[in-house]
Amino acid sequence: WYRPTRVLHCFAGAEHGFREGSAKWPADHADSMPAVADIGIGSPTGIANAVGAKFPHRYRRALYMMDWSFGRILAVHLRPHGATYTADFETFLQGRALNVTDLAVSPDGALYFITGGRGTQSGLYRVTYTGNDPGATQPLPAPVASPERTSRRELGELARAESPDALAGLWPSLGSADHTLRFAARVALERQPLESWKER
Repeated sequence: WYRPTRVLHCFAGAEHGFREGSAKWPADHADSMPAVADIGIGSPTGIANAVGAKFPHRYRRALYMMDWSFGRILAVHLRPHGATYTADFETFLQGRALNVTDLAVSPDGALYFITGGRGTQSGLYRVTYTGNDPGATQPLPAPVASPERTSRRELGELARAESPDALAGLWPSLGSADHTLRFAARVALERQPLESWKER
Protein backbone atom coordinates (compact mmCIF):
# COMPACT_ATOMS: atom_id res chain seq x y z
CA TRP A 1 0.00 0.00 0.00
CA TYR A 2 1.31 3.42 -0.92
CA ARG A 3 1.71 5.71 2.06
CA PRO A 4 2.00 9.48 1.68
CA THR A 5 3.99 11.46 4.21
CA ARG A 6 1.58 11.87 7.12
CA VAL A 7 1.31 13.59 10.48
CA LEU A 8 0.21 11.02 13.07
CA HIS A 9 -0.94 11.41 16.64
CA CYS A 10 0.94 8.68 18.51
CA PHE A 11 -0.69 8.15 21.89
CA ALA A 12 -0.51 5.07 24.13
CA GLY A 13 -1.59 2.06 22.07
CA ALA A 14 -2.23 4.00 18.86
CA GLU A 15 -2.10 1.81 15.75
CA HIS A 16 -1.38 3.23 12.32
CA GLY A 17 -0.99 0.04 10.31
CA PHE A 18 2.78 -0.02 9.86
CA ARG A 19 3.68 -3.51 8.63
CA GLU A 20 6.39 -4.97 6.44
CA GLY A 21 5.99 -4.56 2.67
CA SER A 22 2.49 -5.09 1.30
CA ALA A 23 1.12 -6.07 4.72
CA LYS A 24 0.65 -2.37 5.56
CA TRP A 25 -2.94 -1.42 6.31
CA PRO A 26 -4.69 0.98 3.95
CA ALA A 27 -5.32 4.41 5.46
CA ASP A 28 -9.07 3.77 5.87
CA HIS A 29 -8.60 0.45 7.73
CA ALA A 30 -11.17 0.24 10.53
CA ASP A 31 -8.59 -0.73 13.17
CA SER A 32 -6.20 2.09 12.27
CA MET A 33 -6.15 5.62 13.64
CA PRO A 34 -6.50 8.17 10.83
CA ALA A 35 -3.77 10.68 10.07
CA VAL A 36 -3.95 14.17 11.52
CA ALA A 37 -2.79 15.45 8.11
CA ASP A 38 -1.81 13.86 4.81
CA ILE A 39 1.16 15.78 3.42
CA GLY A 40 1.61 13.80 0.22
CA ILE A 41 4.70 12.58 -1.56
CA GLY A 42 8.00 13.54 0.04
CA SER A 43 11.02 12.38 1.99
CA PRO A 44 10.59 13.44 5.62
CA THR A 45 13.76 13.78 7.66
CA GLY A 46 12.38 15.04 10.96
CA ILE A 47 10.11 17.37 12.87
CA ALA A 48 10.45 20.03 15.56
CA ASN A 49 8.23 22.57 17.26
CA ALA A 50 8.92 26.28 17.44
CA VAL A 51 8.62 26.79 21.19
CA GLY A 52 11.00 29.64 22.02
CA ALA A 53 11.08 31.08 18.50
CA LYS A 54 10.62 34.83 18.07
CA PHE A 55 8.08 34.38 15.30
CA PRO A 56 4.50 35.62 14.93
CA HIS A 57 2.05 33.68 17.09
CA ARG A 58 0.84 31.41 14.25
CA TYR A 59 4.35 30.17 13.55
CA ARG A 60 5.31 29.76 17.19
CA ARG A 61 2.51 27.21 17.59
CA ALA A 62 3.44 25.30 14.43
CA LEU A 63 5.03 21.91 14.04
CA TYR A 64 7.86 22.05 11.48
CA MET A 65 8.46 19.15 9.10
CA MET A 66 11.51 18.81 6.88
CA ASP A 67 11.24 17.34 3.39
CA TRP A 68 14.63 16.34 1.96
CA SER A 69 13.45 15.51 -1.57
CA PHE A 70 11.54 18.71 -2.28
CA GLY A 71 13.88 21.04 -0.38
CA ARG A 72 11.28 22.49 1.93
CA ILE A 73 10.22 22.98 5.50
CA LEU A 74 6.49 22.78 6.14
CA ALA A 75 4.62 24.54 8.94
CA VAL A 76 1.84 22.27 10.23
CA HIS A 77 -0.87 24.06 12.18
CA LEU A 78 -2.60 21.70 14.62
CA ARG A 79 -6.16 22.28 15.84
CA PRO A 80 -7.74 20.36 18.72
CA HIS A 81 -10.49 18.05 17.50
CA GLY A 82 -12.14 15.96 20.20
CA ALA A 83 -9.54 13.66 21.77
CA THR A 84 -7.03 14.25 18.98
CA TYR A 85 -6.16 16.91 16.36
CA THR A 86 -6.70 17.97 12.78
CA ALA A 87 -4.26 20.16 10.88
CA ASP A 88 -3.56 22.20 7.83
CA PHE A 89 -0.08 22.93 6.52
CA GLU A 90 1.83 25.32 4.33
CA THR A 91 5.29 25.64 2.86
CA PHE A 92 7.28 27.69 5.40
CA LEU A 93 10.37 27.89 3.21
CA GLN A 94 11.67 26.16 0.11
CA GLY A 95 14.75 26.33 -2.07
CA ARG A 96 16.42 24.54 -4.91
CA ALA A 97 18.71 21.78 -3.66
CA LEU A 98 17.71 22.63 -0.08
CA ASN A 99 18.02 19.06 1.21
CA VAL A 100 17.11 19.75 4.84
CA THR A 101 18.28 17.24 7.42
CA ASP A 102 17.70 18.80 10.86
CA LEU A 103 16.41 21.93 12.55
CA ALA A 104 16.16 23.48 16.00
CA VAL A 105 15.09 26.70 17.68
CA SER A 106 17.98 28.44 19.41
CA PRO A 107 17.86 30.44 22.66
CA ASP A 108 18.20 33.59 20.52
CA GLY A 109 14.74 32.88 19.04
CA ALA A 110 15.99 31.98 15.55
CA LEU A 111 15.30 28.77 13.68
CA TYR A 112 18.47 27.02 12.53
CA PHE A 113 18.53 24.22 9.98
CA ILE A 114 21.19 22.22 8.19
CA THR A 115 21.32 20.64 4.75
CA GLY A 116 23.34 17.83 3.26
CA GLY A 117 23.41 14.08 2.75
CA ARG A 118 24.28 11.66 -0.04
CA GLY A 119 27.53 13.40 -0.84
CA THR A 120 26.02 16.88 -1.23
CA GLN A 121 27.43 20.09 0.23
CA SER A 122 26.28 20.70 3.78
CA GLY A 123 25.07 24.10 4.92
CA LEU A 124 23.84 25.84 8.06
CA TYR A 125 21.03 28.40 7.78
CA ARG A 126 19.44 30.83 10.24
CA VAL A 127 15.82 32.01 9.91
CA THR A 128 14.70 35.10 11.83
CA TYR A 129 11.59 37.26 11.90
CA THR A 130 12.18 40.95 11.14
CA GLY A 131 8.62 42.30 11.42
CA ASN A 132 7.02 44.14 14.34
CA ASP A 133 4.31 41.68 15.43
CA PRO A 134 4.11 42.09 19.24
CA GLY A 135 3.11 38.43 19.53
CA ALA A 136 6.63 37.43 18.53
CA THR A 137 8.00 38.21 22.00
CA GLN A 138 4.99 37.72 24.28
CA PRO A 139 4.58 34.46 26.20
CA LEU A 140 2.32 31.95 24.51
CA PRO A 141 -0.91 31.22 26.36
CA ALA A 142 -1.14 27.74 27.84
CA PRO A 143 -3.04 25.22 25.72
CA VAL A 144 -6.66 24.78 26.72
CA ALA A 145 -7.39 21.28 27.99
CA SER A 146 -10.48 19.53 26.70
CA PRO A 147 -12.45 16.79 28.48
CA GLU A 148 -11.85 14.47 25.53
CA ARG A 149 -8.07 14.87 25.52
CA THR A 150 -7.98 14.51 29.31
CA SER A 151 -9.98 11.27 29.01
CA ARG A 152 -7.65 9.98 26.30
CA ARG A 153 -4.62 10.58 28.51
CA GLU A 154 -6.33 8.80 31.41
CA LEU A 155 -7.15 5.85 29.16
CA GLY A 156 -3.51 5.81 28.06
CA GLU A 157 -2.48 5.35 31.69
CA LEU A 158 -4.92 2.44 32.01
CA ALA A 159 -3.36 0.85 28.92
CA ARG A 160 0.05 0.73 30.61
CA ALA A 161 -0.81 -1.60 33.48
CA GLU A 162 -3.52 -3.78 34.97
CA SER A 163 -5.77 -1.96 37.41
CA PRO A 164 -8.64 -3.32 39.52
CA ASP A 165 -10.56 -0.06 38.98
CA ALA A 166 -9.93 0.19 35.23
CA LEU A 167 -13.35 -0.95 34.00
CA ALA A 168 -15.26 1.85 35.67
CA GLY A 169 -13.07 4.41 33.92
CA LEU A 170 -12.86 2.87 30.47
CA TRP A 171 -16.18 1.08 29.88
CA PRO A 172 -18.28 4.18 29.05
CA SER A 173 -15.68 5.32 26.50
CA LEU A 174 -16.11 2.11 24.48
CA GLY A 175 -19.36 3.65 23.20
CA SER A 176 -18.07 7.20 22.74
CA ALA A 177 -18.94 9.11 19.59
CA ASP A 178 -15.25 10.09 19.45
CA HIS A 179 -13.30 7.47 17.46
CA THR A 180 -10.06 8.24 19.31
CA LEU A 181 -11.67 7.69 22.72
CA ARG A 182 -13.24 4.41 21.57
CA PHE A 183 -9.85 3.29 20.27
CA ALA A 184 -8.01 4.25 23.48
CA ALA A 185 -10.66 2.55 25.63
CA ARG A 186 -10.39 -0.69 23.63
CA VAL A 187 -6.60 -0.70 24.00
CA ALA A 188 -6.94 -0.11 27.76
CA LEU A 189 -9.51 -2.92 28.01
CA GLU A 190 -7.16 -5.36 26.27
CA ARG A 191 -4.55 -4.63 28.95
CA GLN A 192 -6.88 -5.79 31.74
CA PRO A 193 -7.27 -9.48 32.66
CA LEU A 194 -9.91 -11.16 30.50
CA GLU A 195 -11.52 -12.69 33.57
CA SER A 196 -12.36 -9.25 34.90
CA TRP A 197 -14.54 -8.29 31.93
CA LYS A 198 -15.43 -11.30 29.74
CA GLU A 199 -18.88 -11.73 31.29
CA ARG A 200 -19.59 -8.01 31.02
